[in-house]
Amino acid sequence: MSEKTLKPWMAEAFKEEADEKGMFKTSKRLEQFGENQNEYNKLVYETIEDLKKRIVALETEQERFVALLKRCGNELVNINKEIDQLKLSSKLNTNSIKRIVGDIEAMCGDKTENAEKKEEKVCANNSSE
Repeated sequence: MSEKTLKPWMAEAFKEEADEKGMFKTSKRLEQFGENQNEYNKLVYETIEDLKKRIVALETEQERFVALLKRCGNELVNINKEIDQLKLSSKLNTNSIKRIVGDIEAMCGDKTENAEKKEEKVCANNSSE
């Protein structure tokens, strides 16, 4: 905004000094009124122009912010999809591993038990030596 600011007295029609009455004082009073009104109008115009610039800047910033939020929202949706896919594949892999281990244990149940007994004997022999 300009260095001058709007003040309440600027909106007054006449200043107190110009309130004199008389036959030839009317033109002086009108001239003073016109000058005051012109100065006031100029300040109002400058203020309005500054406000318009600020509004345009705020609208531009808001549009940029909305576009950024939309992009973030889309990224969030994509991330959620990827997380769901990872959860599903992890669950499927865990179930597959459990099934495979279960099948191996079922097929080699006796062999595994024998291997464990042999390991226990070897460990016992090593510790006694």
